[in-house]
Amino acid sequence: MKMSTTAIVILGLAFSGIPAAAYSQSGDPCDRKTQKHKLDLIADEDTKTITTVVKGNKDANELHVCRGDTIEWNLKGGLEFYLGYFEDDPVLDLNKVSKGGKLTTKVRNNAPRGKAVSYHVRLINGDAAEPIIVVD
Repeated sequence: MKMSTTAIVILGLAFSGIPAAAYSQSGDPCDRKTQKHKLDLIADEDTKTITTVVKGNKDANELHVCRGDTIEWNLKGGLEFYLGYFEDDPVLDLNKVSKGGKLTTKVRNNAPRGKAVSYHVRLINGDAAEPIIVVD
């Protein structure tokens, strides 16, 4: 009986305890369809400060995204907030004010990969939080 090289490799992986599927993936976290990241902003209205950025129930003060992904920020109560960069904007078209407590933007298709970029988010007339976006 003659076995193909593919069958031998799959059998070898099966006996090694390593799933064969692990070898068929590229290892690139952005080797997927684009995603929409919905972020909730939590604010202290007394101090007019955004205190936390969350995605679901997880901290999103460092958000990993891919080119072409969409990011949506929401602030409960419809309070207006501002998003912007301290430097040139290599990732998103920011420097915008929300409408009704919501702002949506898309990660640029030519955004530099692997660089952590700090942006600021603040209530109008408030202090800024400084979360980070990383394009994987």
